[in-house]
Amino acid sequence: MLVWLVIAFLLVSAVARTQDVVGTASQECPCIDPWEGSECSSTYFDDTTTCRGTDDSCRLSMPPFRACLARDYGASRCEAWDCDRVTNKYCTRQWCYVDPNNCNRTFTDSTSFPSLSFSYSTCGFLSRALEDDPRWARSEIDRRLHGRPLRYAYPGDDVENLVTEPGCQGYNCTRYGIYPKLMHEIFREQGLATEVRPISELSRAANPLSSYTACVNDVNLGLLDICIGPFWVTAARTQLVAFTLPLHVDDFRLIVGFEQESKGFWFRMKTPYLVFSGPLWLSLLGVMAVVAVALWWVERQSVRYPVDEGSGNLPGALMDAAMSMTTGAPVHMPVSPASRIITLGYSLFILLVLSAYTANLASTLVTTATRSYASSDFDTALDRGMRMCIIAPVAESFAQLYPKFNRNRVSEYTDGPEVLQGMDDGVCQVAILTEKKFEDSRRLIIPETPAGARRRLLKGGSASKKGAASGGG
Repeated sequence: MLVWLVIAFLLVSAVARTQDVVGTASQECPCIDPWEGSECSSTYFDDTTTCRGTDDSCRLSMPPFRACLARDYGASRCEAWDCDRVTNKYCTRQWCYVDPNNCNRTFTDSTSFPSLSFSYSTCGFLSRALEDDPRWARSEIDRRLHGRPLRYAYPGDDVENLVTEPGCQGYNCTRYGIYPKLMHEIFREQGLATEVRPISELSRAANPLSSYTACVNDVNLGLLDICIGPFWVTAARTQLVAFTLPLHVDDFRLIVGFEQESKGFWFRMKTPYLVFSGPLWLSLLGVMAVVAVALWWVERQSVRYPVDEGSGNLPGALMDAAMSMTTGAPVHMPVSPASRIITLGYSLFILLVLSAYTANLASTLVTTATRSYASSDFDTALDRGMRMCIIAPVAESFAQLYPKFNRNRVSEYTDGPEVLQGMDDGVCQVAILTEKKFEDSRRLIIPETPAGARRRLLKGGSASKKGAASGGG
């Protein structure tokens, strides 16, 4: 044990001696002074700014940010060089310029001064890409736009995520929802000049089933700079353009129809007798017979309490016992104490029997009203080669995920209501739809379908696929 403790102590001591100190450059990646011996004011400037301090000390001009920087900016030591009024949220991160050929830490090439490299890691801070700096983002946008406005377009509406102003038609209508709100807030913060445009007829003709794919194609062709909306990140679209990180996720579900079996006249006639088994019916008849005989015998032997003619004979007693069971209450008023006790017990027995009969009858009627489902899960539907209705943009993604997915047996539609209507029209046996679109369509479409189509109630099956950045198409 002592040996292990000594070894552990030596290891910890060695680590402590070699560990970098936060705020001090690592010996394995020392800071450098890239400005030494340079005429900075005449060397580093842009077309509009030449930086000199009030004391005529040499200062640097950073072209992308158009900011005047200190002469020793990023040089020789770790410091939070980006701590200024514009980027004060980065004040806690220290860095310095380093020599890539003499650095065993993570470093990044500078976009402001292409010949230089800098490192956060050598100062003991996590590396941070320059793209996180909003000043860099704006300068990169300006570089790509070349002075023209940023061109954007909207695809079709998507319930609350992307909604056109009511009563307005055309591409220039005001749009509401989380996606337009987010992007216009970014435009405002960056001070960008923008121009909304329609999706080109060329892309619409190439992608008639999806305005979302058509919009993506316009970005690919260079007709637009950005499309704003809830896009499914499909395999075909990622080959054309890049997408942002997902803002939310859609669950795709298998929608299965069922048919209600029609019950004939004789089935309805025999159902009430199927509630109890044959031996149980015989047992009930036996109890009725025993009660009838007991009442007849007790009241027949009674001298003190006279009885009427109906209960004074055995056939009449049997009739009274049967009618009491079917009506749910005794039909004969007993006169002797013994017969009253028998009748009370029989009444409780009738109550229990009728309660059990009613409950079992309701259960039997529900159980026998069977529903015949087309499929229980997605794999079963594929194995059976069933015809499917699906929203067009995700068909290729499903074909890549499931080798048995046969595009020849798939009917593609533009939106959720059309998919469900295709099922009601008998075009397909099952449908693939997002859970949200299914719920929306069930509220808006199904109540308006013809009476014949309402026979096909719909239920959600197993989840099949998830798509990122979701929602619209």
